[in-house]
Amino acid sequence: MKYVKLVLLFAIIVVLLIFVTDNADQVIKLKFLGTTIENLKMVVALLITFLIGILVGFFISALEIFAVHSKMRAMDADLKKLKQEVDVFRNKDLDEPEEIEIE
Repeated sequence: MKYVKLVLLFAIIVVLLIFVTDNADQVIKLKFLGTTIENLKMVVALLITFLIGILVGFFISALEIFAVHSKMRAMDADLKKLKQEVDVFRNKDLDEPEEIEIE
């Protein structure tokens, strides 16, 4: 899987470099939220867009990782309680009758 990721990353970089070199001389006009930027090189616009995408992906991944870690901590606490309960039953004498409460 590690090699697949490296090959995919390499392919994306190669395609990006080809696209950038083919469009290096392109100049665009960018309008965003009422602001207009004239004579902006397409390479710069693509780089900014790419970096924003990386940041958004990073923050989404960080939130998901945080949620998984929170869930894992809760499950670890439950596991610890269950292990303690098993230890209590494991150490009981089998000859003693046990009282069972029905809820």
